[in-house]
Amino acid sequence: MDLNLRHSLGVGLQRPQVEALIVGVFLLLGLNLPKSFSLLGIVFIVGLVLGRHEFRELIRVRLVTVSMVLLVAFGCSFSIRQFQLGFWQWTGVSIADLLTFTLYPSLALAVGWLSRRTFLSRRAMCLAVVGFSVGGLCYVLLSLAISRDPFWRFDEVFPSAVTVPWGDYGMSAQNVRSVEQRAMPALAMAGCLPLLLVRKPQEWRVKASLAFIVSMIAIYALWSLHGRLGYVALSAVIAPSLFLILNRRYRVPFLLAAGVIFGILINKKLICDERFPMQLGFVQHIVNAPWGGRQISFNFQGCPGQGLYQFAPPPSSYHLPHNIFLDTINDVGIIPAICLLITCSLLFIGLAQVFISFYKTELWSAADSLFFGLVAVVVVQSMFQPFLYSDRSMFTTSFLLTGALLAEPRVHGLAWSRSMVKSTDSCIGT
Repeated sequence: MDLNLRHSLGVGLQRPQVEALIVGVFLLLGLNLPKSFSLLGIVFIVGLVLGRHEFRELIRVRLVTVSMVLLVAFGCSFSIRQFQLGFWQWTGVSIADLLTFTLYPSLALAVGWLSRRTFLSRRAMCLAVVGFSVGGLCYVLLSLAISRDPFWRFDEVFPSAVTVPWGDYGMSAQNVRSVEQRAMPALAMAGCLPLLLVRKPQEWRVKASLAFIVSMIAIYALWSLHGRLGYVALSAVIAPSLFLILNRRYRVPFLLAAGVIFGILINKKLICDERFPMQLGFVQHIVNAPWGGRQISFNFQGCPGQGLYQFAPPPSSYHLPHNIFLDTINDVGIIPAICLLITCSLLFIGLAQVFISFYKTELWSAADSLFFGLVAVVVVQSMFQPFLYSDRSMFTTSFLLTGALLAEPRVHGLAWSRSMVKSTDSCIGT
């Protein structure tokens, strides 16, 4: 990202200045500041301008173009139903929502691909992920500091609501589930630790220490918000690195043993969350309201000791299935949900191929663990949180990383030599 980016920008920025700019932009995006979507729009414009010479190449990549079309179809059908059902009104806020859902996800995917294809190095990708993760963690820590009384009560836990420093309504109380997910990306740092510590601990001692500190602070923040989902995300984040450092003869038995133990714990309800029976019950009742409108209602059994809950339209406490696809069905029906499901399935298969190729070439690095960790966090959030509503900025930003990973030169054999790839992969080590 050195000469190419400086020439594209037409300015004399040096590499440290450009990298500082990238970190600053994504740090601001992670902080969830007001008007973050405007900043994201500027990022899109810059990415499209700098990557304009690769538009023809982008069109030839069927996975990306088909996904973009499906994302637009999802956004249009989603928005139309929101207006039809009266959830949105023709106001300035709803017009902004319309643009957000119809254009931003597909633009993010295209900009991510174009950027990585033309000027964005893996080092820059890594710095962007770190900046976004640290920014989100700072946002959560500020929320905790504001909510404590006094602010130095570090042992206080917030199970339901926490005051955020800024938002659509200024400083106000917000559901902890909407706040905790901003700390989740910082867990991706934990996935880097095994490789940083095992392969070259002397060279990367400082980086390993910083990754450890950030990940521990993220775990503390999630504990303070009673973030049970954080343990699931952490397990998914560190799994590949542990798998890589295991002796090959122990890998299959290790995975089988882990799966059996996990299955027993779920079966005995030693690992339990009310979202699991709630989502299962919702799937069984989709036929009652397949076109949305928030009409589905049913009772479901919680975890041991929790009793019987009712899923019902607002003001019921349980009115969202906490799953990106089921939430879409609940609100606007199966057509937008199918478009989103097909898109995410295609992109998930593409990302799986990317990470498998990293592993097969034996070039898996700590940076790859970081990227995988963020993807794992987004997947966990999508499956068990109302991700589409509670954090649209993070939802949209995730498509930037997806597009960039799909343009990886090690996967597609683009015009980068192996030596150039290695020379730019020094953010947290290769």
